[in-house]
Formats: sequence, C-alpha cells, structure tokens
Amino acid sequence: RDRRSSETVAAWSHTWVEEPGRPTVRADHVEARGHVATLALAQTDPGHGGRVWNEHLAVRLFFPDSGVSLAARLTGRTSPVPAARDLPAPVAVLPGAAGLGYARFALDSASLAYLLDHLGQMADPLVRGAGWVTLWDAMLEGEVRPMVLLGRLLNALPAEDNELEAQRGLAYVDDGYRRYV
Repeated sequence: RDRRSSETVAAWSHTWVEEPGRPTVRADHVEARGHVATLALAQTDPGHGGRVWNEHLAVRLFFPDSGVSLAARLTGRTSPVPAARDLPAPVAVLPGAAGLGYARFALDSASLAYLLDHLGQMADPLVRGAGWVTLWDAMLEGEVRPMVLLGRLLNALPAEDNELEAQRGLAYVDDGYRRYV
C-alpha cells in the first residue's frame, strides 16, 4: 500500500497505465419473490491475463415507472452492490450509468432490448449518454444490428435537447452509416 492511499498504487498503475485494454463488466442479479436478492458486477479481462481493474461506478436499475442509480465499486472479479438488495426486480440494468467508468459494459438481453426501446425517452441526459455509448459498444460487438441502433438514434434525435447528446448521436449516425451500412 502507498503511504498516502489505501490503494496499492503500483498495482493500480500497472493495470490502468502500463497495460492495454479495458475490462468487460456485466451486472448479474438474482431475483426472489419479485425483489433483488443479490446484484453484483462481474468483470473479465478480455486479454485473458487475469487482470482486475479497481474503479468506482454507478449501476442504474430500471423499473416500469422509475429508476434508481446506485454507487458500486469494482474491487475484484465479482463485486457485490449491497444497496440493491430488496429493491423491486428491475426490468433492465445498466452498469456504468454515471458515464465515468472505463469498461465495455455488457448487457443481458432484457436490458439490451429495454434500452433500445426506451433510451431516447429517458429524462436524465447522463443516463442517456452512458446508454448510447453502451449500445454503440454492443453494436460493435455484433449484439445489435447497425440499422437497428441507427434507427433508434434517428428516432431519438429530434427530441434531444442536450447539445452534447445530440452531437454524439449525430456522430454515431454518421459513423455508423459510413462504416456499417
């Protein structure tokens, strides 16, 4: 451990600075009687080197009429999110919802479908931004067809009132059309 930090700075630097790549992070939750029994963030090293990234994240749970963002911390291959326990079972989960995490956030099929159908109408521009980045990554991984994502973006753009989100959406449409259609 470093004298001025509770972290092992040399190990952090090796993983984050000296090695290429980023983790793949997914949210795994178990439901019991319509509520969250457990929620954990699981990370894998796409380079198969067994690396573990430490970082602070937010995970967003979506319910039919609302949503909640919870603080989370990656500290190992699996990191529990205790604040989710006993919340209603979510219809979708978005790891990295604060837009600050550096990872490829993998979505389960229900969360992927929910975000494709609802992201453009979400009120919080930060959640929208993190969601579009996550959906773009899913498209790059072959989990979403380019025309599906581009169609959702084109439908959402006329109502987008945040300039940064509008610029990102237009850039995705331009790049997606030129490279993938």
